[in-house]
Amino acid sequence: MALQVKPRIHKDGRVYRLAVVIDHGNDKKTKKANREYIYPKVAEYHTYGFDPMWSLPEARARLKQVQAQDKVERINNRRAKAQVRLRERKLVDSAYLPEKLCREFEVFLSRKIGFGDGRLPSRIDSHWLGAQKMICEVQTEPKDYEEYSERFYQYVIKHSYSPSYLQKMLRIVNYWGYFVCKHQKQAFLPVRWPQGIWKERIADAYFDQRPHGLESAPLLPNELEKAHSRLLTPAYNWLFISVWLGLRPSEIDALTDKKKMKNWRIEKDKQGITILRVYQPKLVSIEREKRWKGIPILFDQQVQALEIIKSGEFKRPLTKTIHLHISERHNNYGGRKGFMDLMLSLGQKFENVSVWLGHTTLDRSLRNYKNKQIVNYDIPVKSGKPHLKRVK
Repeated sequence: MALQVKPRIHKDGRVYRLAVVIDHGNDKKTKKANREYIYPKVAEYHTYGFDPMWSLPEARARLKQVQAQDKVERINNRRAKAQVRLRERKLVDSAYLPEKLCREFEVFLSRKIGFGDGRLPSRIDSHWLGAQKMICEVQTEPKDYEEYSERFYQYVIKHSYSPSYLQKMLRIVNYWGYFVCKHQKQAFLPVRWPQGIWKERIADAYFDQRPHGLESAPLLPNELEKAHSRLLTPAYNWLFISVWLGLRPSEIDALTDKKKMKNWRIEKDKQGITILRVYQPKLVSIEREKRWKGIPILFDQQVQALEIIKSGEFKRPLTKTIHLHISERHNNYGGRKGFMDLMLSLGQKFENVSVWLGHTTLDRSLRNYKNKQIVNYDIPVKSGKPHLKRVK
């Protein structure tokens, strides 16, 4: 409930009208705010602390005071509710995540999949924090994990998490269950991986919230040009490099002059074609010299991209900027996603483009970077001329 003071001249000398506003939320059909206005009688003004004969400035000053009091009350209510939730969380934590046991488990986890000295990689630490939230909400003893696996599936469905996120969480949850049961000298069976209907429900809950998943749609040159006037020059340049060179976001970021060409260099091959060599920090499983990939500069737009790199006038745009000015289906990987089909449309061979993308196998390029909805083909040639069979 809120109050409003509306200017209005009355016959008895009153200069304002008091209104009580009751908010019923948004209308389900129109999606507009559904508010009810109640106008108290003059005799009821004193109930709200107003004098009907006040001047308009006096009434507005009183309204500000009432609004400030309401705000303080809302803040206090939220604070009280937060304190209750905090006490409940501490109680649940003490029951299912004892602090001492958690510290010992982090050392155990560090030896299993961390650095071995009590420290956890940031990625594993993030998974552990997510697993703690899951454990607290599921509220199941580790010895019962296998029997009540469905509780973990329901948690993931409730929060619309992805199957891959569930896999990461269950890995840590099962490590925790094993550790606790060993400490308590109890038998332990891990949470089962979802099968059948549960697997389908988890996937449906995730994709219902994100119809296109987290994977970016391909960003095409014409789509980028349409958004050119709405993007800042450094952001546009960054996306231009992505579209025409197919680099990973981290590789583009590493092209800045601050690196003094440590992560990239320019060469010429025997035919005089300019080759952009880019270091791929993602490929940690192979020796350092084999982490470099080469991209031939064959088109005018690629020459322009190379000039942008030399100038250093590019900066990665925020994801929300791309959503606002291009579409919500695109993110910073959009240019790279569309690079394969762009090069194929310009007459380049699939296996060559796969190498330019830095993939170690053709299967990776075909599975994740080739748009299956685009039909590519070679026109048959007979006696040096195009030969097409017309179907009646």
